[in-house]
Amino acid sequence: MRSTFFIIGLLLASSLEAASCPYTAGTTARKAAAHHCDDLEPKARVASCRLGQELFSSKELSFDRKASCASCHLPQKDYGDAQARPELRGLGLSLSRTIRLSDVARRVAPYFWNGRAQSLEGAVFWPLYQKREMGADPETLTKFGGGTKVALALSDYLSTLNSADAAWDRYLAGDCQAMSPKAIEGAKIFHASHCENCHLGAEFSGDQVVSYHYENLPQDFFINEESRYGQDWELHTGSIKTDVTLKVKAPSLRNLYAPFGQFGQGSDLFQYLESHEKQVFTPENKSLSDTERSAIVHYLSEGLRSHPESKKTEDHL
Repeated sequence: MRSTFFIIGLLLASSLEAASCPYTAGTTARKAAAHHCDDLEPKARVASCRLGQELFSSKELSFDRKASCASCHLPQKDYGDAQARPELRGLGLSLSRTIRLSDVARRVAPYFWNGRAQSLEGAVFWPLYQKREMGADPETLTKFGGGTKVALALSDYLSTLNSADAAWDRYLAGDCQAMSPKAIEGAKIFHASHCENCHLGAEFSGDQVVSYHYENLPQDFFINEESRYGQDWELHTGSIKTDVTLKVKAPSLRNLYAPFGQFGQGSDLFQYLESHEKQVFTPENKSLSDTERSAIVHYLSEGLRSHPESKKTEDHL
């Protein structure tokens, strides 16, 4: 009898321990999300999503029938392209890295590095009509119901490109063994350093644009031409310089892979974090030690890395 009570006690203790892990302060639990078109509500969105899924990989929308959304947003790259400065349709290099679309619907507005779109549907319009990207013509869009219908269909499909929960999510749910002690220590340091002031919420992503100073940018970033999107004018002055302050939305820290930064400045996460500190740490923040920085890298790499639950993509890099 005593052994029975002892076993029950162990099970209860284990259950209580699993229900509340040692460190969960200052955190936001992730909400459930759709992973297939059939998951969407209301059901009218299901047909729209399926159209968007078809159009995402269709080259028919592009002005020369040579590119699709999937040409730059590669499924096997977390719907990004892992390039520092991607080539835009043979018309020159992009100034910024391609935004990863995995979990994009879970993030809050604004969208893009410079926050130029206030809704996901609005964000789709930019590449849809931009000549350097899709450059869709009205006649083609009319074939699929018009530009608005196409943008809504694509945004409905994007809302299903959601990753599975990462080790950090499982830890918050009570699986205290989901992360290593070093990754847990990294989580503590991350929040103690107020990193969530910019990378906030369950998606560790910004909700507004903030000023960010870039140093040692290549001179060919400063192009004497009309600004590509009517923003980022500092990059289009024609003057030769190597640094600039831009308005930038903090990207999501989930499922990171190199190169890092808006312009792909860093190939090593530890080194990039060291340079990033100099830009964002205020005088009251103490600089991180190498040990602390290493723990944060473990947290980001181990705790916030997941694979797409929808099975639409291959394993991440």
